[in-house]
Amino acid sequence: MKKPMKKLISLLYSNTGNVLIMTGVFILIIFAIAGAGIDFGRAQLVQMKEQQASDIATLAAANVLDKDTVNPDENTIREATAQRYYNLNFPVKYLGVTREDPTYNFNKANGTIVVSSSQNVKTNYINTIGRDSLDVASRTAVKIPNKNMPDFDVVMVVDVSGSTNEPMPVTGISRLETEKAAINDMIESLFPDNQPVNPNLRMGVVAHSGAINNAYGLTSDKVQAKSYIPPLDYYPFTYSHYGLEAGFNMISGNWSSFTPPQHCILHSPTNECAAERNVGVPPAVTARDDGEKLSKVKYVVFITDGFIMRQAAPCDEDGVGNMRIQYPAIMADDVAAPGDTCRNYRKFYEQCDKIKNDAKATLYTINFAQEDKGDVDPMKACASSEDKYFYAPDGNTLRNILSGIVKKANKVRITE
Repeated sequence: MKKPMKKLISLLYSNTGNVLIMTGVFILIIFAIAGAGIDFGRAQLVQMKEQQASDIATLAAANVLDKDTVNPDENTIREATAQRYYNLNFPVKYLGVTREDPTYNFNKANGTIVVSSSQNVKTNYINTIGRDSLDVASRTAVKIPNKNMPDFDVVMVVDVSGSTNEPMPVTGISRLETEKAAINDMIESLFPDNQPVNPNLRMGVVAHSGAINNAYGLTSDKVQAKSYIPPLDYYPFTYSHYGLEAGFNMISGNWSSFTPPQHCILHSPTNECAAERNVGVPPAVTARDDGEKLSKVKYVVFITDGFIMRQAAPCDEDGVGNMRIQYPAIMADDVAAPGDTCRNYRKFYEQCDKIKNDAKATLYTINFAQEDKGDVDPMKACASSEDKYFYAPDGNTLRNILSGIVKKANKVRITE
């Protein structure tokens, strides 16, 4: 009996057999850790793929339609788009996982889309310790961009001097009527029929010759904007700084304080000075329809048919206010000798600078029908930059220019 006990005690104190046993135990532990790493790593890869698919699906659903669309199937279209993109980016049986479809939620009231999903990843190794599966989940929420809601104000300042009554070479239609048709097309682009009224986009019109002939305040109503165009008619002289001054007052929110030049009221035919301010526009002309202030993005588009600042000499205003001395040709056509005119570029530049600097508006200048060489440099200097100056020899070119301005403006959007 003593010998077996001695052998047992000897075995307990021997290192030779224990090393083998311990090695076996450690090997099992290492394999268990490696197996767990494989199971958890696979679950992580599935979760990353799931999240990627969820992100792409949500963005696709948000951008497939404009916000505030009138399409009655909007929710169905967005959900189908989300599912399609989810399927494309998370294939069935990815890494052996039986993929579940995501859940989709569209809140039209606040313009949010949420795509969420969860997957059950079966384990191959840690199931030995009772963990048969691992759960992974993803969730993506986005605001739908207001694609159809550009945010800016634009004022058209149009020269309607006597030369605008001249016919165009090919069509025989007057320059002014050609301008009016191009502006009408611009209004159609600004206010598409298939979109709801956008209170964040407004348009105003100023027409000038020797005075402010027509002036219509900012509006977001397409019908009203189109009603501004037919009354435009041609009259003598080209005092462009008056038109730009009116444009500045309108785009900067000071329109209610603007009055036409005094000589316009006192010495010109009544119909030449009928400045209809704020037609159909709420009294608070500095506020949009939604109650917010004027847009930070402001455009002024100045169109003339060649000559600018054609005034009877002496044309540099001195503040005296005597219109008969300052503008004798307005008082009587025979006062100034033929050709006795000057171009008051100083006053012209002052108004250009006010629009660009004080109103912080982008100023486009367009020579239409003819490009008077002496006025090209002033027109370029007036524009916000040289690439904002254009020459339109015909109506189609003018339409294209105005269309390009609309496209630039439409990139300015509300972000949510």
